[in-house]
Amino acid sequence: MKLYIIRHIQTEYNLKNILQGSINVPSVIVNKDVLMHIENNKKQLYNIDFDAVYTSEYDRTQITATLHGFKSFTISPLLNELSFRDFEGKSKDDLIKTTNGLWITNPEASLLSTEISQLKTQILQFLEEIAAYKNVLIFSHGAFTRGLMSMIEFGVLSEMNKISIPNNKLITIEK
Repeated sequence: MKLYIIRHIQTEYNLKNILQGSINVPSVIVNKDVLMHIENNKKQLYNIDFDAVYTSEYDRTQITATLHGFKSFTISPLLNELSFRDFEGKSKDDLIKTTNGLWITNPEASLLSTEISQLKTQILQFLEEIAAYKNVLIFSHGAFTRGLMSMIEFGVLSEMNKISIPNNKLITIEK
């Protein structure tokens, strides 16, 4: 199976390094550079016959899918972004500082361990749901995508925050 993943287009929160998590921040930043990047992504996806196209329940992924030319997609709560609890709307640096760096080195041992456990469950359920497919396109979020990559590449979530994924970046993973 091949997974094609696009992290949603940058929002004002992303620009300011603020954690969105479960906050439904619908306003994506669309400018000339973003549109050029979308066109590049579309060229890479052009000849691929997708068995399924997925977004999360949040507007930012659905807007990104629509801007990439997809009008029909499955909205799955399994793709929803990690809840950052009290850190939503705050700087990512605040989370890193408060967890004494555990958010980067071992998120499963951080004060968001319950949310990380839930993220792992979401990822495993999603992979089970799409197991029969050959090509799947996913419009997703930063933590979900990093978690998915960490689970596939390393078998654990502990590496997820050592992975960097820019907004609107197309990533291909073969599983």
